[in-house]
Amino acid sequence: GADMSDGQLSLSAAGSVFRALHDLDTPKLYLSYGTCVGAAAYMAELCDMVFAVKGQSALCLTGPKIVAKAIYEVTTLMTMGGAEEGAKRGLVHFPAASEEEMVKDCRRVMTFLRQKQKTPQDSLPMNAEVSMEALIEGIVDEGSAISFWKEWAPSATALFARIMGMRVGIFANNPSVAAGVLDKGAAEKAAAFY
Repeated sequence: GADMSDGQLSLSAAGSVFRALHDLDTPKLYLSYGTCVGAAAYMAELCDMVFAVKGQSALCLTGPKIVAKAIYEVTTLMTMGGAEEGAKRGLVHFPAASEEEMVKDCRRVMTFLRQKQKTPQDSLPMNAEVSMEALIEGIVDEGSAISFWKEWAPSATALFARIMGMRVGIFANNPSVAAGVLDKGAAEKAAAFY
């Protein structure tokens, strides 16, 4: 965050980083290893994918002490913006149990961002009686699917995968949760995925 003793210079530096992130024409991945308050939390929102560690990462605009003084509410960093809370609200795409798992998830996502695409030869028929998970697993290359935003709006599924080596993004309703109704959260998830 901005150091109060540095005043405007610190805020100007944060603004320069925001502009640089915004202007990048490449996918931006944000890995949170710990507490990210203020400008660091804003940076996560400017990135395409956010990875965080449960019980360790927190993304907040301000800290619990300022919240307590401003609105007299006692809270914690994890309640305000921990990885679990962020995942429920769509900010954290990949909440991980450990730093190692977070890095592993990031590497898997990066394989979708670097590889040359191939053209699929065939398409598979869809069976309405098959669950969405089984249907997706039956269509994509074995072991290639990587789902994100699992905790946020679970009536919809968002994932990257490969079909015959070609990178694809899949967004589908999930009939096993709330009959697959695309509610407000699922609509926001779809818009964010797009």
